Amino acid sequence: MTKSKSSVALTCAIVLVFSVSCQDPTSSKTITKSVVDKVRVQKSLAAAYVVYPPFVIKDPSTGQLSGYFIEMMEEISKYGDFKVNYEEAKWGTMVAGLEQNRYDVVVSGIFPTIPRALSVTFAKPIMYVGLSAIVDAKSQINWVTSALSDPKLRIAVVNGEVGQEYVKRFLPAQKPISLDTSDLSRAGLEVLQGRADIAIAESITCVEFAQRNPKVKAIFTEIPLQVYGSTFMIRSGDPDWLAFLNTSIEFLESSGVIDKLESKYKSRPGLWLSRSKPWQ
Repeated sequence: MTKSKSSVALTCAIVLVFSVSCQDPTSSKTITKSVVDKVRVQKSLAAAYVVYPPFVIKDPSTGQLSGYFIEMMEEISKYGDFKVNYEEAKWGTMVAGLEQNRYDVVVSGIFPTIPRALSVTFAKPIMYVGLSAIVDAKSQINWVTSALSDPKLRIAVVNGEVGQEYVKRFLPAQKPISLDTSDLSRAGLEVLQGRADIAIAESITCVEFAQRNPKVKAIFTEIPLQVYGSTFMIRSGDPDWLAFLNTSIEFLESSGVIDKLESKYKSRPGLWLSRSKPWQ
């Protein structure tokens, strides 16, 4: 007895649907091309930055970019024979920009944290930076970590920056002054102008802000509140792009490029902790 044409067609349709679903068990991740493929074909890369001296410096008159991480990405693009197109972002929007495919990498020297790692991926750390704070130079408070729990304390942080994450994680009872800006020194300005008792931010900003403004001082510099790696941030789910960046970092490190960048932008030995080379 032979099958009818309709039953044969139905069987074929079922087999076809089943075979297609089997070929794509991980949905869009299997068919999504890597940023490496895009760069290879289009010879261009979409990069976001947040102004963050000395890692990213923007000339206020010309808009020209410079800095440690800008020059590092330019070196990578020269070796890779592609152009980098930059777009300015904020600390509070940079993760969403990656997830929405507005850009392929954030180059400002981003700190890998557990909350961020739930959404994005990071290249290997290029250096390590601490979390410090700014207070009034005449402050009589004994600035130990337990003092940060004082409910009367006015704490300033920048939205999306690690200072905000620290307050949320370790000082949940506090209601900080949260500033929607890409300028990390803006939190220090709150202390300088008397609107906050303490500003929590990464150590480079704190030390340099205090040097420019003797009415405030940087604290938690010798023993930071936290220590973070600093590196490039990318979308999750692209192992080829991650491997490319990690290989690039290792190449620039072994070829002496990173040493040149450190001598140019690291104004004093303790500004950040450099990665040690295996042959040293």
